[in-house]
Amino acid sequence: MVVLSLSHNQFSGTIPKEIGNLKELDLLAISSNNFSGSLPPELGNLVKMQGLYMDSCGCGGEIPSTFANLRELRHMWASDSPFSGKIPDFIGNWTKLLRLRLQGNNFEGPIPATFSNLTSLTSL
Repeated sequence: MVVLSLSHNQFSGTIPKEIGNLKELDLLAISSNNFSGSLPPELGNLVKMQGLYMDSCGCGGEIPSTFANLRELRHMWASDSPFSGKIPDFIGNWTKLLRLRLQGNNFEGPIPATFSNLTSLTSL
């Protein structure tokens, strides 16, 4: 499977950690749902993923540290969800990133200095 789009539904419960087994996944869209709990760390196994859309998904908490492995990301939307903690420094290592949306969350603290590495960004 290359694309898994579950957006704009009324899905609830936690996101299955087994999605992390879809090693060829290029795009994961879970936006506009009623999921709960935290993002499964296993999603960090999706090292080929270029698009991750999780805006208004319902999940919260901190972005798992395993997401540091997602170095192929070009687009990540994580807005309007109860994500919290500090914005992860490792996002600055996603140097292929073109579009990043983080508005409408509960992040705190400074914007990481590593964001200066995001020289390909066209939208923040």
